[in-house]
Amino acid sequence: MTVYPTQATFTRGELTPRLHSRADIDHWQAGLKISRNFIGLRHGGIRKRSGTEFIAEVKNHVNVTRLIPFVFSVEQAYVLEFGNHYFRVFANGGPVFDGANPVEVTTPYASSQTFNIHYAQSADVNYLANDLHTPHKIERTSDIAWTITALVFVNQPSEWGANNWPMRVTFFQERLTWARNNSAPQTIWMSKAGALQDHSVSSPIVADDAITITILAGQVNDIRWIAEDDQLLIGTAGATRTLGPNDSGEPFSAINVRQYRQTTFGSNAIQPVQIGKATVFADYYGKSLKEFLYSFADDGYNAPDLTVLSEHLFRSSITSIAYAQEPDSIIWVTVNSGLLIGVTYDRDQSIVGCFPHEIGGDGFVECVTTIPGTEGDEVWLVVRRTIGGLTKRYIERLAQPFENMPQEDGFFVDSGLSYNGVPVNTVSGLDHLEGEEVAITADGAVDPNQTVVNGRVSLQDGRTASKIHVGLPYAARARTLPIVTGAQDGTLFGRKRRVVKAMVDFMETGPVRVGGIKAQQDVNFRNVSDPMDSAPPLRSGILTGRFDNSWKDQGEIEIVSDLPTPCTVRSITLGVESEP
Repeated sequence: MTVYPTQATFTRGELTPRLHSRADIDHWQAGLKISRNFIGLRHGGIRKRSGTEFIAEVKNHVNVTRLIPFVFSVEQAYVLEFGNHYFRVFANGGPVFDGANPVEVTTPYASSQTFNIHYAQSADVNYLANDLHTPHKIERTSDIAWTITALVFVNQPSEWGANNWPMRVTFFQERLTWARNNSAPQTIWMSKAGALQDHSVSSPIVADDAITITILAGQVNDIRWIAEDDQLLIGTAGATRTLGPNDSGEPFSAINVRQYRQTTFGSNAIQPVQIGKATVFADYYGKSLKEFLYSFADDGYNAPDLTVLSEHLFRSSITSIAYAQEPDSIIWVTVNSGLLIGVTYDRDQSIVGCFPHEIGGDGFVECVTTIPGTEGDEVWLVVRRTIGGLTKRYIERLAQPFENMPQEDGFFVDSGLSYNGVPVNTVSGLDHLEGEEVAITADGAVDPNQTVVNGRVSLQDGRTASKIHVGLPYAARARTLPIVTGAQDGTLFGRKRRVVKAMVDFMETGPVRVGGIKAQQDVNFRNVSDPMDSAPPLRSGILTGRFDNSWKDQGEIEIVSDLPTPCTVRSITLGVESEP
């Protein structure tokens, strides 16, 4: 008997193998067995991620490097490259130069300390916290004028000193708020209201005085992060807590304060991201994301696990978190294995789905951050690579998603560069990929892969093109979960199944392969009426493939896009045969 089940949503992402027999839960109907280099769309479909644009090499490839955002406004946003005792400035897709030299500022932070920096920004000032250095601030007066200076406090708290500085920072109730040093791991210090570097206290106390508060708890659990909301949100090693006014009708002050323990879930020291009214943080071991959010039903905060359905992706532990609201509402996460994970998140639609990404050329992603851009939020990465036998660290940026744009603008190579101008045959400037095999598109058409020699590649057969993209190849792959429904006498679990027909609804898609686990068939997108001297046009609509797949495929299919062309899948309908 042949059954025809349809999967029209993939919003749960790649499910942990622990759920591969849980066809009884709704998540099964919206999940995938394997997803690589696809982004989950809130509308239900999946879209092949765009490639990464090569921005620059880091200053010193030997040292780990962190990216920290500096966002004055949507129109004025920067990425700061923090390395060994320096930071460099990036904006508008490249380094900021002062004449012929990149803008660079000396800092007190060694490269090993950069991932332990917490920051809080107000207008053109970004405040930095690190236990080994007095609190500092970065100030910008123009694109090329940047300074970093140690803060000078009025009545500096007595607990602060050499190698014992506060490690966490945020703003709360018009106060610059610090927390946790080595000798006072549960203490919070707030400046006077409106006077960010003044920790003076009057006698008697007045409402705008500085505040020092130590968490009252049975266990000494150090503060891992603090964040601003209606209450001060506090993540500790053993709990999540809030702190705010005891009487909401009176000003918040040292004599009007109350602290609560909200959950017993501990936190990692990675700075969290805030999305609307939710704060998303890494758990104590860094192996899951939790959502800290007030519940009116419970009259308190909860911290549910967002990533339990895909726990296998986070086992190597989280290293950095960033959030890109537009266009797809994705929490971007890096983990110790070098994988980049995009978590599609829309609380209003109850959507959470984890989609892992493998960066081309065996790229190992060490850091992620986001800033607003002209067409949506930009995702910036530090990618460690081996080029010519040497370790390299590159700053790369995800290209804008392919949707409603000319075919030749599609960018589906990693660590890539683009040429746009008069028609040419040869592209140069590819020294960062010397000796690497690269993929090429020319005016939207796929050219054969080549090896970069002397920083150059040339199009095949002497042809020329005016828009050329060159970079490392990568493949997007999606595998469905086994079909288990459709039998008249119960489940198909344990029975042999095979797919004989697949009807896939594509949108703006180039050449792909569809088929069983071990073998896929090319889906022909070129019609006889299409001109042969140009790229085959992208196709939208339902395309049908017929297969003679093995009974060992168990009713699963894969969709593979391994050419530098776009692919969006809206739904999959399978014709599945099963044995009695």
